[in-house]
Amino acid sequence: MVHKKYIKVGDKTYGPYYYESYREDGKIKKRYYKFPDKYRRVKGLLGSRSFIIIYIALVAILLLFTFANYFDVSIFEKFGPEVLLAPFGASVGFDGNANLTIYDDSDLDDINNPGEKVKRYSYCDEYCAQKNKPSSIVWTFSFYANYTDNIGNAIDGSQGSCNIRFDDGGGYGAPQSMIYDISSLLWKISTSFLYKGVHNFEVSCTSGLGNPLLENAFVVTNSEPYIIKTASGFIDFNADGLEDSLRCIEDQLCMYNFSGNVSEDDANDILVYGYSLDKVNINSKLTNFSVDSEVGGLEINITRDEYTGSN
Repeated sequence: MVHKKYIKVGDKTYGPYYYESYREDGKIKKRYYKFPDKYRRVKGLLGSRSFIIIYIALVAILLLFTFANYFDVSIFEKFGPEVLLAPFGASVGFDGNANLTIYDDSDLDDINNPGEKVKRYSYCDEYCAQKNKPSSIVWTFSFYANYTDNIGNAIDGSQGSCNIRFDDGGGYGAPQSMIYDISSLLWKISTSFLYKGVHNFEVSCTSGLGNPLLENAFVVTNSEPYIIKTASGFIDFNADGLEDSLRCIEDQLCMYNFSGNVSEDDANDILVYGYSLDKVNINSKLTNFSVDSEVGGLEINITRDEYTGSN
């Protein structure tokens, strides 16, 4: 039987100490323990149980992931690498013994503007210089595919092919063939777009080594609309560079559509029309008029006698 004992030295008490009495050679002796047997058994039992529980949990998790991988069961939602990298960055993947990396101009660093990416804009066909679009370079997008075997050798046109398709807001269109460039060892294609925003492209490559398919995003930067006006800032009705006047007939509604004086490259841009008379001489300000904010229509009402001749 285990006994508990305390030792008092001065004002301090030490213990408890656990001991057991036993008989040896006819004499009664004491054997001391750090912990009595019952405590040692409980502590050892708890340690064993914790180890067993942790071990069983680890084995169960390993079996679960092995089962999911073998039977292609998705435990977590799977995303391609492009989700982590788009729109700024390449997408990387593989299939069989073939590797594929895809990217576009908007993934590249702008050497003229440190810390920024290359900007590309929607297609321009008029007043391009006024819109800060000096050449077709700024509205031409190039897309690249680095298609290689598993040791880095390029897969060229004699071994395979690569196709690309675009989704610029209305769903993916028909696939287009990419061209293999022997100088860069990359598959390429260049094109332009009419819609601003972040859009998607998909590249699929095929060969006897593997058929990887990847998706990535590209950015069409917003283009500022250009208001057709004279050098002195007046609205130019007929785009001849000269200041124009709008003449109205008495007792008739006078109307003009300002949308004809705006050049906008982004097909999905929504223009809002308005006006400001702050900089106009108060005696010359137009009165009794309205401007349609959606279509840009100006309507001047001079059908009432009190307005005739006042403007």
